[in-house]
Amino acid sequence: MRKRDVVRIDDREITVKELTVQDVLEMFDFQEGDNFWTLAQRHLPKATDLSVEDMQKMAPSELETVFEKWKEVNASFFRIARALGLNSVLAQMKDAVVADFYNSFFGSLKTGTHTPGATDGPPSA
Repeated sequence: MRKRDVVRIDDREITVKELTVQDVLEMFDFQEGDNFWTLAQRHLPKATDLSVEDMQKMAPSELETVFEKWKEVNASFFRIARALGLNSVLAQMKDAVVADFYNSFFGSLKTGTHTPGATDGPPSA
């Protein structure tokens, strides 16, 4: 039977779910134009009852709590992946997701015009 567990954050209960083999295989089915957000919208419902919008409103510490529970519920998957030598594939996938998340999150920010040292310290007379 597929495992499920609940994590409580404030007054909300969030269900985390064990991935099926099909869920895992579909995670590797990338389509042109996929980015962190499209992948999250497609796969997040398989892992939890959070929506992408819910996730965006959460503090990083709250997301970490949900992620830690998800890793606990999916411990069998991670043990099998290690036994099959898939650690490098999982690491590459993680790196790609983190890079895409970083670019999505911070890539649209405008760079500042501050030049270190140019305005640091008191003005000269």
